[in-house]
Amino acid sequence: MIDACSSFSRFTAAITDRNDAVPFLRWVEEWRQAFGRGVVVGLLDTHFDKQISDLAGADLIARNFVDCENGIPPETTEHGTHSVATLVGQGLYQIRGIAPKARLLVAHVVGQEGIAKPQAVVEAIDWLISSGAQIVALPLGESVERAEIARQIEQGSEFGVVFFAAAGNSYPELLAFPARHPLAIAVGATDFLGNLLPECSRLPRLDIVAPGWKSAAPIRGRIIRRRRGSSVACVVAAGVAALALSAGAISPKELCRTSVLAVLRMDLERNKVRYS
Repeated sequence: MIDACSSFSRFTAAITDRNDAVPFLRWVEEWRQAFGRGVVVGLLDTHFDKQISDLAGADLIARNFVDCENGIPPETTEHGTHSVATLVGQGLYQIRGIAPKARLLVAHVVGQEGIAKPQAVVEAIDWLISSGAQIVALPLGESVERAEIARQIEQGSEFGVVFFAAAGNSYPELLAFPARHPLAIAVGATDFLGNLLPECSRLPRLDIVAPGWKSAAPIRGRIIRRRRGSSVACVVAAGVAALALSAGAISPKELCRTSVLAVLRMDLERNKVRYS
């Protein structure tokens, strides 16, 4: 049985004595007991395998924003399946997710060619905002900045929605968009010792880094795969934020980018990130 939270204590222990300026994800063991209950999380991703055993009983709503739904190849759905199982796996068969009692709203925005069209992302974010999502994970990105997506992030932030976005895996290129939007929380990926993955984009800044290495979860049926990258780290960080919100470490009335980072950063004295 995979426990998606099991590695966090090891991660936190490994980075406690580090003397660098990377904004590591903070982990409090007591948050686990809240299970994400009462929190609404949004996810923009690929389609996912709805037949995964540990998704039975999850509070899960999915909506399609791509032209084709039935012709999606299985390898494309692996990304979304891994994300969904990591967040809300029920722990009955193969995986217990980070926040199994959270309500998860999944917006399918990636089509057959593995690309999320801007209009699909815009419509998906609008749906998540109107459906009450408090935390939104965007484990996707591109090099081009999209004004229409930026406006949706700005609108959502005005309503108290907090956006986590994958930094990208193209170092030394700049952060992907929307991670480089100033209102998004840019999430980088590390190994379990807190070392940034070599491919992780990191410039001009990372807001937080989380484990994104050898993360195991179902990808279809009973097949388990270990995935790596900033997309994994983005989902992990959003899941831990849901736990912190559910546990009362973050006030729902004061939910915003600043309050989330204040709670989730390992050491608030290390806000300035230095990279070479």
